[in-house]
Amino acid sequence: MNRIVYEKRERNYIAEAKALIKDLKDNQLYELYEVVQKQKQRSQSPERDAELVAVEKVIEARHDLDRSKLEARKRGYRSTMAQDARAKDGNTEKFKKKV
Repeated sequence: MNRIVYEKRERNYIAEAKALIKDLKDNQLYELYEVVQKQKQRSQSPERDAELVAVEKVIEARHDLDRSKLEARKRGYRSTMAQDARAKDGNTEKFKKKV
C-alpha cells in the first residue's frame, strides 16, 4: 500500500494575510474584517483559527483605517432593539379590519 505523507511545514500566517489584503480597498477591508469576526465565533481547526487571527491582526495594524468602524464591526449591534429582536418581529403583517 502506498501512503501519502504530507510534510508539516511552518507557515507564516501574517505574511499570507498581508499578501491577501494588499490589493483590497478600504470598504473591502471593513467587509473582510466583519466576515473574520463572524467566522471566529464558529468552532474551527487550530490552523483555521490561526489564519483568521492573522487576518484580523493585519487589518487592525493598518493605520489608514478608521478604528471606530473596526470596533463597531467587532462589537456588532449594540442597541437593545437589535439584541432582543426575534424573527416574528420583522415578519408581522398589518392588521386588516374585517368588514
